[in-house]
Amino acid sequence: MSIALAKIVSSESHILYQARIYDKSESSTPPKRQHFSFGRFVVIESFDDEVLSDAKDEELKEQNIGVIVNTRLINPEQGYFGPHLTIPHHDNALFAPDYLNEFGILISILLLGELHQEHGVQGIPSQVIPVGSEVLTLDDEELLRFHFDEKKRFQLRYYPLLSEIGSGFSSSLLDRICGHLLPLCQPNERRLLSILRKNSAWQSTLGTLR
Repeated sequence: MSIALAKIVSSESHILYQARIYDKSESSTPPKRQHFSFGRFVVIESFDDEVLSDAKDEELKEQNIGVIVNTRLINPEQGYFGPHLTIPHHDNALFAPDYLNEFGILISILLLGELHQEHGVQGIPSQVIPVGSEVLTLDDEELLRFHFDEKKRFQLRYYPLLSEIGSGFSSSLLDRICGHLLPLCQPNERRLLSILRKNSAWQSTLGTLR
């Protein structure tokens, strides 16, 4: 079952988006930290500009697949030395709800492609994702479907995109992705993932020795 995580608030590029995690003021059951951990796959749901925002037809919904590559805490008190509230933070919901909402968590999402009814289309999406689009966790069935193309062939065509987050993170990200996929795949795919994982670890080790 998918869990509602956040809403898109901005972007750094065509494939790197920022989303704000829901807090208690926005959700009665806000997501827990494990739901938006590094390397977690997510789906970003939005509608085409020509479709009304309250449309209910699932076929009209665009499902962009991404992976969480970074997390940033929002703290309005950072670097501020003037007067501030001294009551406990959890009590601010009663005394200063606007102040409470200034705290938060932002996640960076690297887009990897789109999820269609029966398969995934991996690579740079053509459309821009609108501000306010909802971010949800991706379940294992959807994750596996995203990794097979229209001819039922296993695919990792988004591999070059992982370098967009920098060499210091890309190896760790690939390791998380392979670790998530391995128990879901068949032996042939598991062999490919194991080779890719070992090769990435080897290249990362060489990089630290240079």
